[in-house]
Amino acid sequence: MSVVVAIGNDFLASLEVTSHLKELGAKKVVSRAARDLQEKFLLRNGADVVVYPEKLVGNLTAVQCSSENVLDYIQGRVKNFCRFEISFYQRIGLESPLEKLMFEKV
Repeated sequence: MSVVVAIGNDFLASLEVTSHLKELGAKKVVSRAARDLQEKFLLRNGADVVVYPEKLVGNLTAVQCSSENVLDYIQGRVKNFCRFEISFYQRIGLESPLEKLMFEKV
C-alpha cells in the first residue's frame, strides 16, 4: 500500500504520521516537505519519497512566465532532465490546432 502524507504546515505531525505508517507496514510513504532539513528528517523516519509542492509550482510558474510558448513543464528525477510542452501552432504563426487543420487542407 502506498500512502501520501501532506498535512500542511504542521511538520511534527507529518513526521509522526510518516513514522507510524512505516511501522504499520506501508510499503511506500510519500511525504511533503517545505525545506531540505525537513526532507532529511522525513527520510530518516520512514519516508521513501519526499516532495516539495511549493517548490515545484514555483519552478513551473517561473518557466511558464519566461516563455509565452511553454504550456507545461515536468522536471524528472534525473538531474538536469526536463520535459517541456510548447505551443507549436503559435511558433509557426497559427493560433490553434483547428487553424492547423484548416492550413493543412488548403
